[in-house]
Amino acid sequence: MEFNSTPLRLDWEKELPKYWFDNSPAKTYFFNAFSITFPEGEKFFINSIKSFRDKITDEKLLNDIDTFIKQENWHSYVHRQYNNWLETQGLQSKKLEERFLRQFTFLTKNLNKKQKLTTTVCLEHITSTLANYMLEHPELLDSMDPHFRHLWIWHSVEELEHKNIAIDVLNSTSKFTMNLRRLNMIFTTTLLMIMVFGNTISFLKADKQLWKWQTFKDATSFMFNKKNGFIRKSFKSWFNFMTYNFHPKNHDHTDLLRKYSK
Repeated sequence: MEFNSTPLRLDWEKELPKYWFDNSPAKTYFFNAFSITFPEGEKFFINSIKSFRDKITDEKLLNDIDTFIKQENWHSYVHRQYNNWLETQGLQSKKLEERFLRQFTFLTKNLNKKQKLTTTVCLEHITSTLANYMLEHPELLDSMDPHFRHLWIWHSVEELEHKNIAIDVLNSTSKFTMNLRRLNMIFTTTLLMIMVFGNTISFLKADKQLWKWQTFKDATSFMFNKKNGFIRKSFKSWFNFMTYNFHPKNHDHTDLLRKYSK
């Protein structure tokens, strides 16, 4: 699939709702918590793929890598703006970004190039799973403030557009064993979720929303309800990564991308 890098410019100076997702601190802060991880995460993705670029000979893949890098750079830029806005809401996003950077650097500093690229493959599948979840549930998008709905649709579309790139680079340059894939995904998912939920709790605590019954109800429903619970609806996509013939292209997102075309 052909894809392009589309800049997103949003006005962060205008008045925006603090609880922009369904007027719910729990839902809002969960996605805010993901945003904290994106600037440094996107930089890691770019560097892990660039380190193998000189081994690629396929012209199409080379062109796709260049567009992937442009898209990820834009994601990093926009989420830095997003995180700066969080700071103006009294949520100490800079402190959380610094904490994430320390944690992520500690966990990845001793990985070799192949291990870093394998980690990128896992994280890219997690982000494309999140993107698929968002776009497959328009009722969730409809409950967001338009400013943030625009941002998350834009980011989700581009994640699905370049979902193949990291694994194609790995398959073109290295042997990617089943056991390595499975172990890395379990390890990566566990650590990422610890960080994201940790950020969510930090936001809720700073806003004095952590111990409220409504927060618990919203969080439980959002994660596990039958209609669109995040964990219930994302597990199948996550588990597909463990199958023998896994490749992101096996899940056709053409209709979703057409629906939310930029």
